Amino acid sequence: MKKILVDANIIDKEKISFLCSTNLIHKFKKSLKLYASDVVLKQRLAPLYFSNHKENYNFYIQFLKNYFEHKMVDFSGNIVQREINNSFNKTNIFGMYRIEHLVNRDSIYNKLGQYDAELDKTRKFEAGNNFKKFITDTKIEISKLSSNEEWKNYCYDFVKKYDFATQQLNRFLNNQNKYNRKIFTELLMLWWEYSTVVGTLRYFNTQYADDKTLDIIENGNISKNSFLYYQFIADKYIINYCFTQDKRFDYDRPNDLIYLSLMKDFDILLTDDESFMKECFNHMYPNKNKQILTLKEFVKRYK
Repeated sequence: MKKILVDANIIDKEKISFLCSTNLIHKFKKSLKLYASDVVLKQRLAPLYFSNHKENYNFYIQFLKNYFEHKMVDFSGNIVQREINNSFNKTNIFGMYRIEHLVNRDSIYNKLGQYDAELDKTRKFEAGNNFKKFITDTKIEISKLSSNEEWKNYCYDFVKKYDFATQQLNRFLNNQNKYNRKIFTELLMLWWEYSTVVGTLRYFNTQYADDKTLDIIENGNISKNSFLYYQFIADKYIINYCFTQDKRFDYDRPNDLIYLSLMKDFDILLTDDESFMKECFNHMYPNKNKQILTLKEFVKRYK
């Protein structure tokens, strides 16, 4: 039996019609168990709910109700909050909202109205633009550096500018014999790890967020089975992908991170994303008997 987490990009009329034309359809809820997450609601169903595509909306609802497991993965913020409250240990990833709660677009019991699809989209693009600007500005700044002294001053100024975990970051710099792009990249990845963790804990109003960040990174005080543990790994890989490898930034990064982190509890990630998500998946789950498959790969392998 395989547990399959389905990306929202698979919930597409043409793709679903193709899937329904295969003999795999008879294996669902048996040897192949499909699971949907809150991302499907906010990324696929909520926008349709507020659009005029009523026919497509109801088509997706029926497909989910017919072939998916009744449990739905909870909103990632709820999972994170539970783990923080549980001292960064693994908690239940499923929510109270289930597949059977999905109803047709015109039903008075439809709860998708609680999602603000436009606001969600706006926030995603704002965060993405800020990150792209940070990467672009940093690349421009370091392009002007040449000597060891220039690199050294820039590295120490970088730590001073962002003013968090300065003791730990300066300790890293103090242990270097020379300064160049390679050293700065290592510093950047280390700084990003600290800033990601503390930013998350501060966002959820975690008591002693700064101290707990240092404890998590320096002492590993976080369950390796938790959603947060994997989310921090995935988020750190973004710097490698966008800065070190100089690859294109994807505005859907927040949802990618959710899927990648949730995969700790699933066997297959079914997605047609073959860029960041696939590369990060292979980085996070090497030799873990887990798979990331496109729809065509999935059908070919399990038909």
